[in-house]
Amino acid sequence: MKDIDIYDIKKIKLSKTPRPQQIELLDFTKQSILDNMKYIMIDAPVGIGKSIYSVMFMDWFKKNYDITAQFDILTNSKILQEQYTNEFDFMNSLWGKGSYHCDTFDTDCATGGEWCKIQGSKCDNCPYSEAKYKFENGDVALTNFHLFLTYMIYMPGAWKRSSRVLIIDEAHSFDDVFCDFITTKISKPLLKRNGFTDEEIHRAINLFGDYPEDIVIEDFIQIVNNDFLNIVKTVINRLAREAEDGSLEALNTLQSLNNHFLKWEALSQQYKNTPGNWILEAERVKKYNKEGKVIDEYIEMTAQPVWAYPYLEEYVWSKYDYVIFMSGTILDKEIFSKMNGLDKDLASYICIDSPFPLENRPIYYFYNTGKQTFKTKEIVWNKQKEVLRKIIKKHKKDKGIIHTANYEIQGWVGKEFNENRILTHDSSNRSDILQLHYNSDDATVLVSPSMMTGVDLHSDYSRFQVLLKMPYPNLGSKKIKRRMDTMKEFYGLATVRDVIQSYGRSVRSNDDYAQTYVLDSCFGDLLKWNVRYFPKWFLESVIYID
Repeated sequence: MKDIDIYDIKKIKLSKTPRPQQIELLDFTKQSILDNMKYIMIDAPVGIGKSIYSVMFMDWFKKNYDITAQFDILTNSKILQEQYTNEFDFMNSLWGKGSYHCDTFDTDCATGGEWCKIQGSKCDNCPYSEAKYKFENGDVALTNFHLFLTYMIYMPGAWKRSSRVLIIDEAHSFDDVFCDFITTKISKPLLKRNGFTDEEIHRAINLFGDYPEDIVIEDFIQIVNNDFLNIVKTVINRLAREAEDGSLEALNTLQSLNNHFLKWEALSQQYKNTPGNWILEAERVKKYNKEGKVIDEYIEMTAQPVWAYPYLEEYVWSKYDYVIFMSGTILDKEIFSKMNGLDKDLASYICIDSPFPLENRPIYYFYNTGKQTFKTKEIVWNKQKEVLRKIIKKHKKDKGIIHTANYEIQGWVGKEFNENRILTHDSSNRSDILQLHYNSDDATVLVSPSMMTGVDLHSDYSRFQVLLKMPYPNLGSKKIKRRMDTMKEFYGLATVRDVIQSYGRSVRSNDDYAQTYVLDSCFGDLLKWNVRYFPKWFLESVIYID
């Protein structure tokens, strides 16, 4: 592929004059490197232009520090990854094979590649192979957290880059994504989706006994190693034979099962290295039909790490001379360093003010609605819904979003405001409903417990937003409890982070505007006990409403 043209950073052309904040960030980063800081934390809200800053930095580093340097950029958002490549054509972006189309077999490149192996052939002009070649050889490589971690954890020998600098956008979520990435699950629906027959599912689930809720993590891992993986291997072999006989369904399922197998197989060693950092949660799940009748019931077992920091140095930080973290919600240098396993003496931190006019981003806090807690939720909802009714009526011609923090409150909103403009979703159709909101000419209103981050509702996509409940971490989770036990600052910081992220969904540029309404009196407690985490630009937006 030597004839493929790779756009490199030397072709950079910034069409806009850098903003003062971008120059400030670049000067700060230069000084940090001169001061031998390895970890550089950039805390900057939406509107600063962090992507432009990162390009300015790479250009400076290459011209003044190391002309041969390469750079890796990570982001957790598909929208943001596309935004980078649309704006900077020298960035060599790579997605997973499933995101590219194989013309030879009229399918995605993941499936096409497997067909090639089975038939002993090779695709000509493979779009994935071309993108991967550019990614591996270009000055600037751009990808997402999940693909990057696949290489670092499960395929380190396949990683062909040797960049000096790693730049992580949306860095506040990197440790959580890492934990989720090495988390393993076993349940009847998961096995069904990955090609197990009913008989194979029965054999696999029975390995964990009649009361899997009582299994401890050590026994779970022993069962996985000694017996469960053997069943998985027989399913893999069966699917491989079916794929060789021409079954496209078996081929697609085989790829997914192989990915799960890697995690199940690696679990034992990861646990052995840090046994105190792992927990097992077993949840009894019930599925209901529209009439409220239970149609399925099963146990979902989840083995997961409490923290990512015991692994990040080995898998990620040690590979680079410098790591730049960019986010609008780092909030605290010491806690961020602790959560990510960073030497705080090798870390620098800067927090930039919001460039948006204060009048464009007010937060109206209705402090007398009551505290939306488990014990008082229905009483408080009866007060909230009357205020919410007035807000929705006031913005009857506007699109907006209502943050509910959980599906129960989302259901209350959907039932109370049963009108076409109210859009709710479940875990399976979240992206479809978001796209419907984007495409609709009506004044649609998203109602969601899970659109606090990664959603861009700029301009007329949202002129108002409502927070019905503070997004406290789930205290019913063993993982959250263990995090609180081992890092007391976690609970408050995590909640503040999600509040600020929710606030940032709607006002996305200097001339954009939206009104934010907070209808949970718990917000007052959050301000009282965790005010040190809130940036000044957020606090100055709060307007108290009786």
